[in-house]
Amino acid sequence: RSNVQTGNDMVSAILKDISVRYPTVSFSIDGKMANSLRLTNMDICTIFYNLFDNAFSAAQKSEHKSVTIFIRYLDENLYFSIVNTVMHKVEINDNRLTTEKEDKQKHGYGTVNATNCVEQNGGSLSFSCTDTHFTAELILPNINC
Repeated sequence: RSNVQTGNDMVSAILKDISVRYPTVSFSIDGKMANSLRLTNMDICTIFYNLFDNAFSAAQKSEHKSVTIFIRYLDENLYFSIVNTVMHKVEINDNRLTTEKEDKQKHGYGTVNATNCVEQNGGSLSFSCTDTHFTAELILPNINC
């Protein structure tokens, strides 16, 4: 896990930090993003920390324990997808996830915060789930500096 490279130093550092906390989860990265993005460091942390943490946490509980990250560009628009294995299908209502943590008052805000942050930057974040895989799809327009 020493060579985690997304192309963006901060996103790579976040991914490395989270992946080390979940050593039984395998992961792969397909594609690279620009090192310089038109996002504040706080926005990068809010978006990517929440998405990676949720993906690895869910994968850890599943049988196959894997996360796959896809990074693509269409002109200056970033497409970023995180697909992770799940123990069972996650309930999604109106693009909001239902937290499975015990204290529901204090949990379930990570994806809401990430979605709000993405939308404030003109992008979109959507979630889907099958019985075996959860997908978070992120699109950020005109993202490169």
